[in-house]
Amino acid sequence: MANFSLLVRSVIVLLVFLSATTPLAAQSAPEIVSRGKLATALVVAEARRVSGTAFCVDPAGYFVTNAHVAGKTGDTVKLVLLSGEDGETVVSGRVVRVDETADLALLHCTSQTQLTALEVGTDEKLFETQEITVFGYPLGKALALRNNEFPNITVSVGRISAIRRSKNAPAAIQLDAVINPGNSGGPVLNTSGQVIGVVVAKIGNTDLNLAIPSSQLSTFLLRPDVTFARPAIAASRRHEPLELEVKVTPFDSKPRNFSVQMEWSSRGDDRRTLRLESADGSTFKTQVIPVPPPADPNQLELVARFNRGALQGLVANTTLTLDQQQISLREVRRITRSETGFQIEAHENRRLRGTQLTGLPRAVQIGNQAVKVQLAQASELLVAAPADGTGAINYTLIVLEGETELLRESGRIVLQNDTALPDIAGGNLQALGGESPFPDFLEPAPGALYESNGLRTKDREYVRTRSNSLLTGDFAAEILFELQSADKEDWGKVAFIGIGTVERAAYDEPKNCAYLRIQPLHINGEVGLSNRPVDSGTIIGRFRTVGPHLARIRRKGELVIFEVDVDNDGPSPDDFSRTIPDIRAFVPELHEKNTHFFFGGAALFQKVSFR
Repeated sequence: MANFSLLVRSVIVLLVFLSATTPLAAQSAPEIVSRGKLATALVVAEARRVSGTAFCVDPAGYFVTNAHVAGKTGDTVKLVLLSGEDGETVVSGRVVRVDETADLALLHCTSQTQLTALEVGTDEKLFETQEITVFGYPLGKALALRNNEFPNITVSVGRISAIRRSKNAPAAIQLDAVINPGNSGGPVLNTSGQVIGVVVAKIGNTDLNLAIPSSQLSTFLLRPDVTFARPAIAASRRHEPLELEVKVTPFDSKPRNFSVQMEWSSRGDDRRTLRLESADGSTFKTQVIPVPPPADPNQLELVARFNRGALQGLVANTTLTLDQQQISLREVRRITRSETGFQIEAHENRRLRGTQLTGLPRAVQIGNQAVKVQLAQASELLVAAPADGTGAINYTLIVLEGETELLRESGRIVLQNDTALPDIAGGNLQALGGESPFPDFLEPAPGALYESNGLRTKDREYVRTRSNSLLTGDFAAEILFELQSADKEDWGKVAFIGIGTVERAAYDEPKNCAYLRIQPLHINGEVGLSNRPVDSGTIIGRFRTVGPHLARIRRKGELVIFEVDVDNDGPSPDDFSRTIPDIRAFVPELHEKNTHFFFGGAALFQKVSFR
């Protein structure tokens, strides 16, 4: 009995000791609720008819929410502070950063009210059954007591029921707190009032809810905004110095120690690491020769076409004289001869005309042989720097803070061929669909579905030009279109725009063509330039929205360029293009009597122009 009494006294002492060692950092429930309410805002994205929750992470006016609540960078939303309470304030917030993969977004607002920010905690020591408090606005504005009013905040208490891990790090936190649509973007606080998660989803009609761990939020907030305007590099100037500029901007004004470098590769034997320098810690610059010059800068590649044949080889650079006008052969792109004389087309759209041309090379090196030839008798001469295997430059942009890598982003810069191409005057697009579904230059397509604002083509039906002789002259075509909305039940909804025979191969896809193959949005909306059926070819860009999109195809001589204006908003960084230097080499089956401009597949084609 004495031993039992001693045991009871020991247990009591132990319990008293444990209660005395409760972490001092813990806050009372009223303190957590008060601070959470002050920091949490109702988000209303009126344009998208979406509402959700956000919380302040910096008193300078920065709030965090989910990407699916905020929309895209540059969008504006309403932030309702102290919603439904005395002192309710509505301010305008702008989306300044979006990470769709993490489903996080950063908002910024300018408020005259002093803002309360929540501290972002760590998720390293989270455990199942840990107590948490969740703040948010379930069902958005639906819980308001009256129309034209905003609802009060909802505070739920629960526990962590599971920690979903990936590579030994928290990937998602499962909660049993009461959460509904509208809570998305709300903070999940621990007993110290720190953010340990961001509400992101509710699993069906269950009590299982998921939150984004705070480690992912910290990574999102630490990563600065990085802007790199990919330069347009003319193929003719690829051996000239070019300045690169990268801007690195953190979301707050705290001093940071950033550094920027870039891995640069123009071809297999050209791999460089560029280190960008900065005077202010924010704007980083360097100069680079995009493509190393050839070993012999005086050597040029030349194609000579005669009435009964052609030859191709290397020649030495010379100075040409055309009726007392002098020009270096290196500056020339094309020389044509006619009954009236010669025309020289040079870089930057310069043109010379005359009757007497001298100074042309007397021999062309073909392999190891120097062949003497009268180049002045050729009907056409094409001149270029020797092929160096470079049509594009691959780069990887790396941003570090100290030794920590914050960003690694890869991209591709396609060299722009600066040969003058035929253009299309603005406003020349003709409407498709309606009462007059086809302009005169198009063949009627029995498989097309007419709509008031365009036409659709069934599955892999195609609309094509009446003319099949596109290789007999230069041309320009453009088309305005919208993709179909995502349909995860149908993986075959692909759109096609191109030039070629429009013959069908496997799965009724076009063959003997050069065309854009556009995947549906639920398969990333990738756009490839292909010359084979059922093959994405070279991926040159990506669509993220239904539309409108403008595609343009232009031909000058043997050169064809495909261009895509993603939002039909004129030149902008999100546009992309691809140049085919020799269309006959790219699609050997094409000739002067089988080449159409065509479009079809799963899209709404609205307007088209061709000349």
